[in-house]
Amino acid sequence: MPTSPVERSAKYRATHREKTRAYARAYAATHPEETRARKTAWDNAHRQEIAAHSQTYRETHPEQIKTTNDAYKAAHRVEQRARDAQRRAEDGELLNERTRKWRTAHPDRSKAASKTWKDAHPENGRMHGKKRRALKRGALKSDLTHAQWVLIQESQKHCCAYCGKRAKGHLTQDHITPLSQGGSHTLQNVIAACRSCNSRKHAGPVPVPVQPLLL
Repeated sequence: MPTSPVERSAKYRATHREKTRAYARAYAATHPEETRARKTAWDNAHRQEIAAHSQTYRETHPEQIKTTNDAYKAAHRVEQRARDAQRRAEDGELLNERTRKWRTAHPDRSKAASKTWKDAHPENGRMHGKKRRALKRGALKSDLTHAQWVLIQESQKHCCAYCGKRAKGHLTQDHITPLSQGGSHTLQNVIAACRSCNSRKHAGPVPVPVQPLLL
């Protein structure tokens, strides 16, 4: 038999679980400020325990977490997109820098994630290609020829201008000044880069100093 008030209270809660929960919900509804203050105080006093429990739950229930997150995103898609757009407008450069650092630190995961997304969204890949071709046509100057592109690759000995990796037949055209920022599609603004470096640079600054081919 429980002897102390704490033991008796614990036994009562265990045997009257639904009744106890209903009372707690009613109390929280009528005393929101007090309930919030007590919860905050408890959380602050048990911060490490909460973090450890959360970490354990994330490691043991990845599928449940993914299902919950996917369901939330599907139900709040419009609000989520609005929040994402606002954050990009306020912290666009910071987010881009974080993305570049992550891609640099995790090249294999970045490449796999990019391939997975492209396979799942082929129409977006086609739209991206159309947009890039339109940017080339609309550039202030666009006169890079195939012969010049071959010459650029040969001058770099078929190596990436940024990481130095040899990738003959797999180099891509990277614009030192991005097309989206007014760069030209010319011999003086195009450098040969591997797909990984080109993807990481995107519309940002060059990761290392480069010298375009000048004739």
